[in-house]
Amino acid sequence: MKNKPLCILVDDVELNLDALKREIEEIGLLEVERVFTDPDKFLAKVSDLKSEIIFLDMEMHIHGIEVAQKLKGKKIIFVSGHTDEAIKAFDIDAIDFVPKPILTSRLKQAIEKVLKQISSSVIVLRTEDARLEEILSESIVYITTNVDDKRDKDIHMNNGSIITAKQYGFEDLVNVLPPGKFLKINHSEIVNLSFVTKLMSKDLIGINLKDNKLKEVTLGDNYKAAFFEHKPHLKP
Repeated sequence: MKNKPLCILVDDVELNLDALKREIEEIGLLEVERVFTDPDKFLAKVSDLKSEIIFLDMEMHIHGIEVAQKLKGKKIIFVSGHTDEAIKAFDIDAIDFVPKPILTSRLKQAIEKVLKQISSSVIVLRTEDARLEEILSESIVYITTNVDDKRDKDIHMNNGSIITAKQYGFEDLVNVLPPGKFLKINHSEIVNLSFVTKLMSKDLIGINLKDNKLKEVTLGDNYKAAFFEHKPHLKP
């Protein structure tokens, strides 16, 4: 990836934020997009920001775990002096937990870990805006057939944007997407299973969109067995 991945830092102690920002900049693998001392303001702004990597303090007036649970499709690294909280962090699939006081070597290890995961989840597709474009697969919410040209596919991202992949079949896309994370649920739609949170009826599933809006999508009869194999807890 040519540009450094962006990250956001959230800590209610400004001195801690300054120290973390300085360490990240000295390591030189990430670019800091924004810093926040107030988790409420961060949550209000996060959908307008580009960062996929979020550094979160644990002990704020909104607990870091509660903040992380509101962040769909983001990669979370907790930074906290409360090392007894580490188990909670990994219970919600955080990328890493960096204890305070921060050691540069330990912070670098966490950054390298998240970058390795990002690089393995980047797919490259032909799009209408570029000959080839890198797309972070974990930021894809669902994929539909383009209305104007059925040879094209519209990729709906978790920031609300739509990227049109030029002249791809669904099988082409399934082959390049991470296995086990994406599933075709009817003849014209693929979903990112991590964004599917509800079974609305026997034929409808609910997908979490930007700002916690819910989109209802048809679950085709021929696709139900595979869907419930991946989401058995939603099976009626």
